[in-house]
Amino acid sequence: MIVNISSSNKSLQIESRDDTPIAPPPVSEKPLFTTSHVGESANDGNTRITLNSVRYNMSFSLEPYNQHGEFSSYRSGYQIMVLNVTIRDLGTEKVGIEGLFNGIILKDSRGQRVTPGLSIISGVEDGNPGRIGYLFYEVPENIAGLTLNYHFPDAIGVVAKFNLN
Repeated sequence: MIVNISSSNKSLQIESRDDTPIAPPPVSEKPLFTTSHVGESANDGNTRITLNSVRYNMSFSLEPYNQHGEFSSYRSGYQIMVLNVTIRDLGTEKVGIEGLFNGIILKDSRGQRVTPGLSIISGVEDGNPGRIGYLFYEVPENIAGLTLNYHFPDAIGVVAKFNLN
């Protein structure tokens, strides 16, 4: 379609473009800008993040994660929360795999950041590019409104949000 608009000595021509349509994410994934939950994935076309599980306890043995000892909370009224997250680089320009975890921010209901006490990152077992991360946080026992916000490395301002409660 070509549209010509002209007045006196100026002319504007608009042509339609044959853009390749953007493929929607697979059915198992939520579109961006919606809140996802445990077991769901989100992607921006270059990176996919999946929140595999969220577990709470007073302490966790680090043996399953190829670490020695345990990670514990000794503060009254607090517990340890461990997030199991898989992040895969789907793009052609590979970001440093461990760097993909830099986009994870945990926030409470007031928007305050919660800092991880320990992070363990390992390769995925299926041989595909990506990493599994175990992120340990010390949080109050009755905390509500926690969200994991993931800032995609290739898209400024694009954030996947996961509800942790």
